[in-house]
Amino acid sequence: MEELEDVSYRQSILEALSILKGPWIVAVIAAMAEGDIRYKDLLDNINEAEARAGWPGHDTPLRKRTLTDTLQRAQQADLVE
Repeated sequence: MEELEDVSYRQSILEALSILKGPWIVAVIAAMAEGDIRYKDLLDNINEAEARAGWPGHDTPLRKRTLTDTLQRAQQADLVE
């Protein structure tokens, strides 16, 4: 990523939004906010939380492949390790 001072405020917002787009990224980041978690536990925790909330914005449970893709995008954006 470019240095923050070299990127306009508008461009920074657009970059952040492009990282956060996708149906599961916010759920994944929220589930990981408490610390390290195993992959299977992460998948289960997200699906359990979404089920308790009534699946807002999601028609089906999070699948392994979607979680993997979402984690890879988050890692590429330096949001997770």
